[in-house]
Amino acid sequence: MIGYILVAIVSYVLGAIPFAQIVAGTRGIDLKKVGSGNIGTMNTLRATGSIPLTVLVLILDACKGAVSVLVSKYLSYYFGLEVQTAIILAAFFAVCGHNWSMFKGFKSGRGIATSLGIGLVVNWRLILVWVAIWLIGFIPTQIFSVGQVLAIVHTFGSIPSEV
Repeated sequence: MIGYILVAIVSYVLGAIPFAQIVAGTRGIDLKKVGSGNIGTMNTLRATGSIPLTVLVLILDACKGAVSVLVSKYLSYYFGLEVQTAIILAAFFAVCGHNWSMFKGFKSGRGIATSLGIGLVVNWRLILVWVAIWLIGFIPTQIFSVGQVLAIVHTFGSIPSEV
């Protein structure tokens, strides 16, 4: 049981690191006071207007999810945990950490980039399809949520019923 608790704590703390706020802060911008008020990749773009800074935030936030899953695998072997359970726990708590960061008053981003990092470690092929479908929705509309909804609907529609 201690191993699962450790996976949850480590994943939450990793997920809670507010990389978007740190990066935007280098430009003197407080993301909670501009744009959507979210501390995440898309609001970094809105607030800074900088694609390089936004890509940096995307990579760092994705790494939070990826590292959480990789750490959970290591801890699974070390503590003799069931690997799939540890991965699910790590994914859940990394996204919770991002969305409700203890470092930012339990209010942060939406968890998309962190989920992307999780997906790249768990099943990178599915993520490639997800990104392609997201682009199909986003490019013509320029609305982030349109791409997001299409990608999520497709992803859940492609999960086998045995899962």
